Amino acid sequence: MHNLNNIRKPPYFKLFICSFLFNLCALFYQLMPPFVFTAFSITIVIIYIATLRKIFSINQVLFILLIALVPSSFVSVFGVKYALIPISMFSLVAYYLLFRIIGTMKIGKWYLLSLLIFIFFALISIFSFEYKASAVMQVLNIFTLLLAFIIGSYFYKKESSTDFLRVTKNIYVQTTLIFAISVLIQRAFITNSGNVIGKYGEYALGRISYAGIMGDFSFASLFIATGWIALIFTNYKNKIRHVTGLIVGSAVFSYALVSVNARTGLLALASAIIVGLIYAVINKKKLAIIAGILAIIVIFSVGIAIINNRGLQPITDGSSRNAAYVIGLSAFKSHPFLGVGFGQDNLSQYLLGLPLPHNFFIQYLMNGGIIGLIIILLPFILYLKLPLYKDIGIFLMLVAVFAGSMFIPDIFSSRFLFVIIVMSFISCGNYLGLIKRKKKT
Repeated sequence: MHNLNNIRKPPYFKLFICSFLFNLCALFYQLMPPFVFTAFSITIVIIYIATLRKIFSINQVLFILLIALVPSSFVSVFGVKYALIPISMFSLVAYYLLFRIIGTMKIGKWYLLSLLIFIFFALISIFSFEYKASAVMQVLNIFTLLLAFIIGSYFYKKESSTDFLRVTKNIYVQTTLIFAISVLIQRAFITNSGNVIGKYGEYALGRISYAGIMGDFSFASLFIATGWIALIFTNYKNKIRHVTGLIVGSAVFSYALVSVNARTGLLALASAIIVGLIYAVINKKKLAIIAGILAIIVIFSVGIAIINNRGLQPITDGSSRNAAYVIGLSAFKSHPFLGVGFGQDNLSQYLLGLPLPHNFFIQYLMNGGIIGLIIILLPFILYLKLPLYKDIGIFLMLVAVFAGSMFIPDIFSSRFLFVIIVMSFISCGNYLGLIKRKKKT
């Protein structure tokens, strides 16, 4: 077992290069033979693990790797679209980490029970509706996200420390920064070559959007927003020692948000900053108040840039989403207990060509009815008992994701929510560990 209070500083630059090359490969995977992507992915992952193994325990290494794998999780490990073969390097590592952790029995029993209840309900739902294969796909996404509570409860009990927490935050910032850079590379490549790579959209009213290798523009903007929050609070905790990094990182994040050209990340970022400002005012933190005001000015500027970048499409345009909300609630009223089933195909029978409801509660009321929604919320209710607010940076990342989930389809497939939940468990475990050590002294 590694000494969790004496972790050496990892070679961040080497990890950055590994992660950057992997994400670059994932961005251009459509232009290469699938086996090349698979071989390159495995090679980079082996190097990443070998680099960290002498510093961390294997479980810590696997979780740090999971953070780095978030953007590339939207590409199948077999070098094809994730929808064709829904197995990514992220999911393989997550399930392997779960396998290792389950064997220790150092997990939250109530979280495990809530997961088993979901599995039972999901099986009933799958066999109750017509499109079973489609339902299984969504159920697997939900199941994978719920594993975050099992994995997080292990780190909470067994492997939390100040040093490990700091490293996970730094890797999260690094990963989101690499993703933001990949969005800018995608934009430059498409603009100059005319060849489309990654998630790209052109709309009739002149709006053009880039999402790198993520499968959804809202996901991309929300991921960047959470990275920006992590960057701000990583530097705030260091008393703004790395001003240059903060300025450069903020510039990259803001330009990437404009390139993604989606509202969700901006709204989520604004929500988090407002909550952070209220916290700063209540606790009379002058530096945080000043930083919050400056952040609002920057967000306003980015918002103006996004409005100017949307062509003739108004930033308030949401006619198809509003219609999907109405249909979703209508379907729930017709099927209040079990909903209309999981999976795009089961929902499509009611949506009539409209997109999925871009709202967490409406979507899952439609999917599983009131029973399904309550079961899905069970681990979150248990989770709220943790002292999440003690780490304001991670808390605001959670606020941003919650705000974003009100305007995003199927937030459970975002992957970054998974790692933020586990990071919050590590933070809470570290906080309670520090309290115990103080009491002993």
